[in-house]
Amino acid sequence: MAIPDWTVYEGTAQTVVDNTLEQANEFDSLETTAGNAFEAAIGTCKSALITGALQSTHDEYIGKLITLAKWRGLNVGNEGQKIINAWVNGSETMAEDARYAMDDVVTSDEEAN
Repeated sequence: MAIPDWTVYEGTAQTVVDNTLEQANEFDSLETTAGNAFEAAIGTCKSALITGALQSTHDEYIGKLITLAKWRGLNVGNEGQKIINAWVNGSETMAEDARYAMDDVVTSDEEAN
């Protein structure tokens, strides 16, 4: 039983959730690609100062940014799935809880899933 006053196009919503989760999981390969690019740049660099800056940029910024983007995508997709499930089951409370959880800033793979 659907939730009164809610209009959800389940098939379309499911496609959005599936695409979001798929794209979030693609960040793993992006992290590998970025890591390889930084390693190549570091390997060819003749300046210890620039090498250190490159390593620091990857470790302290790029790597963390990619990880956070993945976690955010997984959280949005998984909470979106909960919203669809709640709508199908007619649970407005569960849908609202999932909606608010979608805004959470996750800090681990466990929280994102």
